[in-house]
Amino acid sequence: MNRASLAVIGLGGLPFLYVAGVGLADLPGAETPLAAASFLAVLLLSVYFVLEPRRGPWIGGIGTAFFLALLGAAAVVPGAPGSPLDEVAWGVLLSSPILFLLHLVRPPEGPGIRLLGLQLALADGLLLLATPGVVTSGGGRLDAAALLRGFFTTLDEQFAGVGRLASGGAVQNLPLQALNDPWFVGLAGLAVLATFLTFLVPSTGRSVPLPTHLGPAPGPGLPGETVSLSPSFRAALAARSPPRGAPPGRYPGAVAVLAVGGSGSILVGLAVVAPAAVFLAVIVGTLALVAMVVAALRRPIG
Repeated sequence: MNRASLAVIGLGGLPFLYVAGVGLADLPGAETPLAAASFLAVLLLSVYFVLEPRRGPWIGGIGTAFFLALLGAAAVVPGAPGSPLDEVAWGVLLSSPILFLLHLVRPPEGPGIRLLGLQLALADGLLLLATPGVVTSGGGRLDAAALLRGFFTTLDEQFAGVGRLASGGAVQNLPLQALNDPWFVGLAGLAVLATFLTFLVPSTGRSVPLPTHLGPAPGPGLPGETVSLSPSFRAALAARSPPRGAPPGRYPGAVAVLAVGGSGSILVGLAVVAPAAVFLAVIVGTLALVAMVVAALRRPIG
């Protein structure tokens, strides 16, 4: 496991640990321990699946599949309030964004898969955060059974509302429209940063890739008196060697990532302070970006 994968697991998991904490806090006290235990069990099994290449696919994969089967059974056959199966299922459902993160947002996957996994994890987290509001708006009581069924209601209402919006119809209810959680937004920014950091491959100034982790230290070289080189071979080495070494290593794209992170932070801050100005800011920023790209393409190379 390299440092890029650890960054995804560490920084990338923070918003979804927050989602799980909110989801567990909404439960009655008697239902919290079993839901929290199932959440931790799925989390540990998935981490074991990722970190252990030999036994992980068997132990972690089979264990996670078992808990997902329990979630499917609870969704198909609803239980009465206080049902242990619903408590386990809600804990498993709270771990679903982390499953997307651990299994899709990893350096061995391609950039497209990593971005798709991050989007699925963030969308799943938003739906979980919006579920309690949907349950209480319908007059329901917050327990594991109601939250489990409320999640699928939230999912159905959100997709139905987006479909009506795309077809030009009147939108009556969009659960995510009423959601406003600055803590999740801030922590989600860390997940985005951790994911984009995995795209940066260190290289020299001549774009020669550098290793992303350090191997074992080389052993000591032979003493100078035991190395005998002929004068002609020394002259050939001197002729073929550059006068100075390669430039220091650098991370290509680091400037772009920092610029995007800064502009995104400014946009989020503007959305909190002056929501009405966000649309205008996006239009102005898009036009400025297009103008910069056109200017860069028209400039001669060399």
